[in-house]
Parts: sequence; C-alpha cells; structure tokens
Amino acid sequence: MKLETKCKNCGEYIEFYENVSDRTELSFEKGDKIELNCKKCLTPNIYHPNQIRAKKNRVITILAFLFFIIGSVLIYHLLGEFYLEHKEYIESQKSYSSFGKIIGALAIPFVIFQLIENSQMKKVKRFNSYRIKE
Repeated sequence: MKLETKCKNCGEYIEFYENVSDRTELSFEKGDKIELNCKKCLTPNIYHPNQIRAKKNRVITILAFLFFIIGSVLIYHLLGEFYLEHKEYIESQKSYSSFGKIIGALAIPFVIFQLIENSQMKKVKRFNSYRIKE
C-alpha cells in the first residue's frame, strides 16, 4: 500500500510503500515512532502512525486499466473471428441473444478492472478510517 505524510520541515509529501492493512499493523511492524527521511530537505523526522495516511496506488490503477484495454481488444478479436466463422448460423437465428453474449464478454475486463479499483479503495478507506491510541 502506498503511504504518505508531510515533512515537518519543508511540508513536502513523503511517500513510501508498506504491505500493511491498517495503522495497527503498521505500528506492529515499524513501531509507534516511524523515522522517515524527506527526499527534498533530506531531514529525518519521527512520525506517529496516525500522522500517516494511505493513498491509492497509481501503478495498480494503470496495470488494471491496461488489463482492461488488452482484455477488451483480445475478446473483441476472438469474438470477431468466431462471428466470421459462424456468421450464417448467427444471422439465421434472428435473435439478440448472440449480441447480448458479445456485450457480456466485453464486460468481463471492465468488471475485473472495477473489482481491482474497488478493492484498492476499500484498503485505503480502511487504513485512513482507523486511528490508534497515542
């Protein structure tokens, strides 16, 4: 998870990554006093876990979006080949069920993208909503 806090000296955001689900887990792994170095002013400072907040990881969002685009193109390509091979049968049915199947298949990458985004947002919300006692 991407975590951030503000530098006490210059006010620049300090970002770092930790594999934790909430502030309690962060304090178990790093302690109640977390030392972070600012990349701008190069000053080390001590931060309490309540001063740190979670942020949505853009890399995961970009990867999920790329999966959505590539998955949509692949499914569209595969469905196009299937349609060309079975064109006579599909057109003879004169029903809209084949159209619904195509739309449903194209929705699969979108649903996966949404699941990844929602999971990420829940993790951020969980981390930021829970505070530990000082």
